[in-house]
Amino acid sequence: MLGRLRTEQARFLIKLGNYAEAMQMITIALDLAHTIQSGALEALAVYHMGEALWQQGHYDPASRHLQRAAALAHMAYARQLEADSLRRLGRVLCEQGRYSDARAYVKQSLTLCRDMNDRQREGRALNDLGIIADSQGDYMSSRDYYEQCLRLAREIGDRPGEGNALLNLGAVCTDQGHYREAQTYFEQALIICRESGDRRNEAINLENLGDNAHRQGDVIAASAYYEQTLRLCREIGDRQGGEFYAGQSGLARTSVGQPSARPFIQSTGPRHVD
Repeated sequence: MLGRLRTEQARFLIKLGNYAEAMQMITIALDLAHTIQSGALEALAVYHMGEALWQQGHYDPASRHLQRAAALAHMAYARQLEADSLRRLGRVLCEQGRYSDARAYVKQSLTLCRDMNDRQREGRALNDLGIIADSQGDYMSSRDYYEQCLRLAREIGDRPGEGNALLNLGAVCTDQGHYREAQTYFEQALIICRESGDRRNEAINLENLGDNAHRQGDVIAASAYYEQTLRLCREIGDRQGGEFYAGQSGLARTSVGQPSARPFIQSTGPRHVD
């Protein structure tokens, strides 16, 4: 019980970006797992360690820990954790450009989810397959995966999953140059984020709407979206994001009525979520 409490604390701390404190909780959980000889608890602690390393950009150690977590979970018959570990491993490998390996691991996760009839996890795996395809520039496949994810989320009433799928569909439409369609998806996703109080994804939707406006040369709308994102980042304590959007908003404002300044507005591209 205490070990699982420590892993839950670690998960929360990772979301907050408090990685040093998260690692302390994970170390305590690992020690407890070894003391009581719990393979499932050890697998969970190792999974969170891999997650923390990934979030910090330490891809090689993250992938090693996630591989170990998947193996430990398999031995402990913790199938949901095994599926999560395989899926997260796929995302890490995707960010390293190892797309074939990434796809293989996420497909293993998808198979496990379907075997368990875990439809929410199935949706997450489909979403990650969409992200991998998008990273390779395969927008048709990416869009197909996101549409499957969206249908599934609506069938099971998973509103956060629906919001993520809509956001990612908007991002792939932006990549394809379908800006009006992208805006529709982002606006639908934004409504869901606000309904559910998901302020992080609300900020990402606003960012993507700003990027979408930038790409169409609408610097006034872009500035408005970036200013909303800036306010939200400051409210939720995202200092790094706040500093970035202050710069983006300022660039957009200085470009209004000054065509020669427009090339200096840097589009970062639409963001996807998992």
